Amino acid sequence: FATPTEAAAVATVVSFLLATFYYRKMTWKVLVDAMRETAFLTALLMMSIIGARALGMALSMLQVAGALSQFVASLPLNRYVIWAIIVVIYALLGCLIDGIDLLVVTTPVFYPIVTKTLGFDPIWFGVVFVVLLEMWLITPPVGFNLYVTHSLAGGKNLEDTIKGMLPFFVAMLVCIALLTIFPNIVTYLPSRMGR
Repeated sequence: FATPTEAAAVATVVSFLLATFYYRKMTWKVLVDAMRETAFLTALLMMSIIGARALGMALSMLQVAGALSQFVASLPLNRYVIWAIIVVIYALLGCLIDGIDLLVVTTPVFYPIVTKTLGFDPIWFGVVFVVLLEMWLITPPVGFNLYVTHSLAGGKNLEDTIKGMLPFFVAMLVCIALLTIFPNIVTYLPSRMGR
């Protein structure tokens, strides 16, 4: 019934109404603090996007993506081996850089390689990229969801939280492997929508 952005807006309004009229926890201080935090996070995200756009424009002007695509195409490796190397690169970078920043910075470089040079479907790459993004969100030391889960669990021992996340990390790796071996899992429904 709604796009993700519209659904988020509806959820925000419903949460505000519940906090105000049902739970009666909404005060001016809570509202001002929430708005301040929202403005801070939005500004932080916009700065990341501006920096990533500037980097993307510089890479485009220097034709880095094209040169990298030609280099990858010249490698005497199977496309699945190259894809596995890209997944490892993303996994390592995901441990060091926030997921949204990594998404904005690396997509202009890796998208042409994966879709044009290696010949993978763009929709397939988008779905697998979301799974990779979810992996970044639970990997230390930058994984946002890891720290959210840790704080919700009581915030006593981070090692226990990391051990608890390991099965999910392995499950996502298995999911990426399955989507790579059986790409029709992703592309079946979109291929039927045009008919």
